[in-house]
Amino acid sequence: MRIKTNNKPRPILSYWELSNKQKNIVDKEYQGLDDIENHSFIFYKDFPYLLSDFTRVNNNIWCNMPNNSQIVTGGWHGYLSETFFSAILIKVCADNETCIIGVYYA
Repeated sequence: MRIKTNNKPRPILSYWELSNKQKNIVDKEYQGLDDIENHSFIFYKDFPYLLSDFTRVNNNIWCNMPNNSQIVTGGWHGYLSETFFSAILIKVCADNETCIIGVYYA
């Protein structure tokens, strides 16, 4: 298992904090999403991710699964599966306004 990150804090943005360019991207990617104004977004590699799409890492479950200790001990708070062998990881910073993104490869 490998985790790749640059440890760069990225802002967690509400819809109203997005630039016009970012709003156009979000509107295109998430058209049909009800109450889009009530969601928070993270931009990673120029793609908007919904904060609510990440699944919380439950330490009690993850500690008992093989090869997952690096996710738990690394302080990651959630994941979003991309493929069967990879996921995007999120670590919310202490200010609750920024996060660090990582990529997990099995």
